[in-house]
Amino acid sequence: MVTWRHGGCTVVVQMTWTDIEAAWPQLSRQAAAKWKKLSDADLSFVSGNRNRLIGKLEERYGVDDGAPHVDEWSGFEARLAQQ
Repeated sequence: MVTWRHGGCTVVVQMTWTDIEAAWPQLSRQAAAKWKKLSDADLSFVSGNRNRLIGKLEERYGVDDGAPHVDEWSGFEARLAQQ
């Protein structure tokens, strides 16, 4: 699930990782706002790839498993719960 705020409105969209990769130039700004330790170079390297984002979160934040953080951000867990 990805949330955009525009002109006082909030839009929530459930996206696949294919969608996220395609929209990464816009979504990388949202990722940067959420994870401030990720550099522009990190976000460029990620390029919307889930595994790369997980790896960078583990590297920058020292967490053992970045997947839950990425899945929460992307709404993956929410979609699984609804199925």
